[in-house]
Amino acid sequence: MVRRHCLVVCSRFPPAGGSGVQRVAKWARHLPALGWSPAVLTMRERPGYPRDPSLLAGLPSDPPVERTRAIDAWVLGSALGSRGVHAIGSALRLTASFPDADVGWVPSAVVRGLALARRHRARVVLSSAPNWSAHLVGSLLARLLGLPWVADFRDEWTDHPTFVGRGLHARLARRLEDAWLAHADLVIATSRASRDRFRERGARRAEAIRNGFDPDDLPGAPWAPAPRGEALSFLYAGAVYGPSDPRTFLSVLARLIERGEIPASEVRVRFAGAWWDHRVEASHPWLEVLGYVEHASLAEEYRRAHVLLLFMSGWPRCVLGKLFECAATGRPCLSCVQPDGETARLLREARAGIEVPWGDEGALAEAILGLHRAWREDRLPGGADPAVVSQWTRRRGAEQLAALLDEVVVH
Repeated sequence: MVRRHCLVVCSRFPPAGGSGVQRVAKWARHLPALGWSPAVLTMRERPGYPRDPSLLAGLPSDPPVERTRAIDAWVLGSALGSRGVHAIGSALRLTASFPDADVGWVPSAVVRGLALARRHRARVVLSSAPNWSAHLVGSLLARLLGLPWVADFRDEWTDHPTFVGRGLHARLARRLEDAWLAHADLVIATSRASRDRFRERGARRAEAIRNGFDPDDLPGAPWAPAPRGEALSFLYAGAVYGPSDPRTFLSVLARLIERGEIPASEVRVRFAGAWWDHRVEASHPWLEVLGYVEHASLAEEYRRAHVLLLFMSGWPRCVLGKLFECAATGRPCLSCVQPDGETARLLREARAGIEVPWGDEGALAEAILGLHRAWREDRLPGGADPAVVSQWTRRRGAEQLAALLDEVVVH
């Protein structure tokens, strides 16, 4: 097979961990068999971010990965300000936040990206964001190289409920995002609803490629039900951020235990993920905080659990990335979601468990009590429909991407 080369731009790539890393890493794994060889341009690892060497498993042994250094303009600006150079320091701190904190990566990324693309004779530039500086790098490289540009939006930017820009920052961000949508040869979204929104906002072409799961990460799944054990075990796997706040679930469960409707000894809740401990503390004997768990170890966490938790509110166009892997395990999901959202639609399509409308504490309490009764009687519901879930693999997403890259390069 004759392979063509693509330059892939992303700010995080294994062994960096985190919720957004897998999409690009799995593409890099599967694309070579589909006629495309990626050369990856990424940032050097930064302290304070999760590290997950297990995500390197399955990647080709020889993919070119260029890791470049980022200048931390915020730290530099603060240092200058403390030394009396206030005007320059303030200007640096202002620029350090646009489009995001990775903007100091742009100069070195563009320089090294030009050399990397030419060395590997790239036919197309694909950038994946957030972080949004990756799209800034991708768009600049595509123009300088005269190549098509594919912009993969793992999230929307200024339409996202967690967007915190104000004033000038917000106006500039909106204009920049609009410019990206207008100039990219192809915009990729993670849901059909986001794809449609990008089309409304003027994208030249927008398509949807879902996230998914890799069967090799879940050997033998879907699995038989977990042993009953001494307690009903809930698991939340993945990062917790704005729309996936777990506090309502935890407070409802705490009230059921306080009222004696569920013995504290008969329930366990485990959280495996980064960036969530600022939202809730492990203040209950039935709650265990694991922090970031390497992806290779998550399969065992899934196996041990009776029920998997999914939370998604305030963002109907978003599909929770962990949904696909959870559905593939064979474990039932307890999902607190917006009934009109994309996450709820896919959960219903796969018949993946019990859906509770976000904010309906009465329905949530009834669902928890029902699961506890079913656990006691050893009749917990089954997991998602395997026929539906089989369409949600990372390989299938890579096949879609390869076909789109073929079209972009031809045209």
